[in-house]
This record gives sequence, C-alpha cells and structure tokens, in this order.
Amino acid sequence: MNSVKKLDLLEKTLSKLAGKTILVEGKKDKLALEKLVDAKIETAVGKPFQVINKLSSKKVVLLFDFDEEGKRKTSFFKQFLEENGFSVDTSIALRLRSCLGFLYVEDAYVKYEKLLGEKNG
Repeated sequence: MNSVKKLDLLEKTLSKLAGKTILVEGKKDKLALEKLVDAKIETAVGKPFQVINKLSSKKVVLLFDFDEEGKRKTSFFKQFLEENGFSVDTSIALRLRSCLGFLYVEDAYVKYEKLLGEKNG
C-alpha cells in the first residue's frame, strides 16, 4: 500500500477514534496518541479495578503494544473489561498498526510524521 493510501486509511481510522475512550499501556503511549487524536486516553497503570475506575465510558478501545507483553495485556484487559460489562474494540489497533507499522504505541506519532514526509516527498 502506498503512502497516500495509508494516509487515507489512517485518517479514516483516526476519525473513528475521536471522542472515544482509549486504554493504553503507559504514559509514553498516551503522549504519542494525544498528538494524533482527540480522545479520552487512559493508562492501564495500577490494579485492574483501579484502571476500570478511570474509564469514562463502557465502550473502550484497547491499544497496547504488539510485543509479547502487550499482546498478553490486550488479552487480559479484553477479558477483564468484558466480564465487567464493557464493550471492547481491538480492531482499531490492528488498523493503526497496518497503516503506521509500529511495534510500540509510543512510536505511532513518529511513524505518522515519517508517512507524511513520504507523501510530501
């Protein structure tokens, strides 16, 4: 997929995140995403029930790293949140990764800038 198509898909994906509640692993992930999207971004820091208390919506987008630890946390929090009445979306994370090619969420904004540079040439 060329950079123009990736940017188009990325913009559509980011627009779906606007106003949503997004759960990320840590502070660096939150800072990177705040540069990309206007959403309520919370970190999964603390005990699971402490994390739940931070969430402002029962609909949550999980956006954790794609390393082994991030995959484990995604699986854990998806199950934990659903068991506690939350609707969980993990598909947007996969779309973002396919557009930007990051392993770690904290790299998302840098990858976005690189993609913009490729498009502009």
